[in-house]
Amino acid sequence: MLGTAAALSARIWQIAHMPLLASARPRAWVMSGASRFGVQAWSAMILLSLAGVLVVLADGLILVFALLGSLLVGGALALPVLAARALNAFEVRATRPLWQWFWADTRQQLPGLSLALMALLLAVSANVGVSTMVSSFRLTFVGFLDQRLAPELFLQVEDAEQGAALEAFLTREGIETLPLLSAPTHVAGRPARLYGVRVGPTYRDNWVFLAEQADTWDRVDRGEAVIANEQLARRSDLWIDDPVEVAPGLILPIAAVVVDYGNPEGQLVMSEALFGTLYPDSYAAQFGVRTADAATLRQRIVETVGIPDNAMIDQAAIKAMSLD
Repeated sequence: MLGTAAALSARIWQIAHMPLLASARPRAWVMSGASRFGVQAWSAMILLSLAGVLVVLADGLILVFALLGSLLVGGALALPVLAARALNAFEVRATRPLWQWFWADTRQQLPGLSLALMALLLAVSANVGVSTMVSSFRLTFVGFLDQRLAPELFLQVEDAEQGAALEAFLTREGIETLPLLSAPTHVAGRPARLYGVRVGPTYRDNWVFLAEQADTWDRVDRGEAVIANEQLARRSDLWIDDPVEVAPGLILPIAAVVVDYGNPEGQLVMSEALFGTLYPDSYAAQFGVRTADAATLRQRIVETVGIPDNAMIDQAAIKAMSLD
């Protein structure tokens, strides 16, 4: 009721200031609406100009919302004004009386339709915005799952001997193995976790970065740089090429910043060899395995290496469940 009253307030104001019985004549509405369109035109210009300024200056969520609000309301206010000018231009250029009448009669309906047209514009804009948001979220989510669940099989070993036996078995079978080493640390005064990875086709083909250098994985593989997740980079005000102390006495630049949704802690990723130099007593407790037949390989690992079935995760099933 409040929304309806607000929407009708301008029309009621017009009726109150029109001569008695004038509201029954359509032409009177056109004449009365001319001044209102003038106010709308100035308001639209002010809001759209503000939006143009905010496009350049907006930095932060509040100003971005102000930009969107100015753009949407300014565009809605400008729509009836632009429609009136377009109809007037068509009427002036019409040569046949029938077409002149058509454009003039259409323009006469505009004051009564202007509110509906503005509402329609906002509704269509909101629909396009929501559809784009949902679609972009889905694409981002699927891309993130493809990145993090790229190995078809994920395993947890109990000790270093079991890990060595697993890696030896997979190497004999010619299967790409992705050992994952980790250790807690502090970066820029904040708790974080350090990861050592074996750089290979899986990481090169599947990881998507917010910002990166052209030779990111080559530098990481040589032990010349590290990769930071977005949480660590933003909280510590770090970005590409910024130096970070990954261990006492070892400072390396950040070669890339990776998206890492849903993870509360900061992370740094380095090469397996460099991690082994920093933590010589560590071993890979987790392994990613690339295979076209996860079920068969899973059974063979149970029989050959002795890793229990409940220590293995079929990541394709996790991805399917997540998408569902």
